[in-house]
Amino acid sequence: MQDENVIGKEIAVTGEGPTDYGTKEFGGEWLWGPVGVYLYKVAEKLNKSINLIPIERKDVESFHLGRSISSLSGKAIPARRFYAKAKADGYSYGIYYSDTDKKVGTRNTKLDAERCWKEKYNEVAEGLNNDLKHFIPMIPLRMIESWILADKPALEEVGDSLNFYPDREPEMLWGDEHNPDSNYPKCVLTRVVNKMKKKPKVSGMSLYVEIAENQNVEILIERCPVSFEKFYEDYTGILNSEDMDESGIK
Repeated sequence: MQDENVIGKEIAVTGEGPTDYGTKEFGGEWLWGPVGVYLYKVAEKLNKSINLIPIERKDVESFHLGRSISSLSGKAIPARRFYAKAKADGYSYGIYYSDTDKKVGTRNTKLDAERCWKEKYNEVAEGLNNDLKHFIPMIPLRMIESWILADKPALEEVGDSLNFYPDREPEMLWGDEHNPDSNYPKCVLTRVVNKMKKKPKVSGMSLYVEIAENQNVEILIERCPVSFEKFYEDYTGILNSEDMDESGIK
């Protein structure tokens, strides 16, 4: 991951929890989750210097907008709060991370899955004022574990070798989260890790970060052609934006 002490283009980032966008350590230092790893990894691939600015979920949720959100629903509401707060804090660029998710037991055809993801993407984009040249959704189909599972060589790098790996496309994995043998992404990842030849010394967010740091962007694009490819396309647009100076402010 890029040295966060390096001055670069500033991009505000928020997410849903520590296993995705990170958490604040004792002492106030921010510890990035896999979302930060992906953002720095793509920037490095494109030879762009960036500085990610975390905006905690609690600060997004408490930001007051008044009646301006009356026409919004679902994820569009916190996305609009993030957009407004980032602007108020002086940032012209931002990333809003969210899982797609959906209720267990709903239909799971590829068409249904892609439709569900597109609906969530459009919902967040609306909350970001459809200002997609500056603020973008970052939404895996289905959740961060789907991307974490996408690169088999990266998993093998962490676990030496795998005794289990799903044969389905990572974006299409879905099932009952309460059934450890299901295709629910978290359950699948747990089984993959539990059957690694070399047991990881870390778990939770730290394990996700270690795997993400070993992942190849090209493999992620190939294996997650709906959600990671779209994120890569949108994020590349921000990084190559001609009106983005070194402070991240127009």
